[in-house]
Amino acid sequence: MLSNAALVWKSKRERTRDFLRWTDALLRSMEVCLRGDDPENLWKHAGYKQFARKYVQILLEVRKVIELPPILDAFDIERMPGVGDTLTLQQKSIFEAVHANVSLLKSYLEGELGVVEDEGVGLRDFVEARLRSAMLREPEKIQTSCFRSWSSRSK
Repeated sequence: MLSNAALVWKSKRERTRDFLRWTDALLRSMEVCLRGDDPENLWKHAGYKQFARKYVQILLEVRKVIELPPILDAFDIERMPGVGDTLTLQQKSIFEAVHANVSLLKSYLEGELGVVEDEGVGLRDFVEARLRSAMLREPEKIQTSCFRSWSSRSK
């Protein structure tokens, strides 16, 4: 996390981008745990408490800058049972609750920044804009003198 002194000089938009990067990194880390080699792995959710801790740290930093909707949950890490005090089904439940909240936070931050929600839509818009500009632009005349110089060199 950034120190308070480092946060002072950053604009709200820059800090929101930082928060979005943090939530994205947390989501990717959580998804890596789920993509293990063995789908029967009972312990893939065992990091639930560490993920919950990171989510709460991010949430507290975001709340200092942005008013958040009430739909986002905060977790009481001190009262959360440890890995040795839970069943795998409980770990999975907490892990999924954290994942859902991180996903909601990421979506909210993207909305705050005006980020395109659907990458496919963004890609389509980009291609359409490039195609439109290519169709409206007059073709440039290709200079063949450089081609002649290469062909004359090879002789």
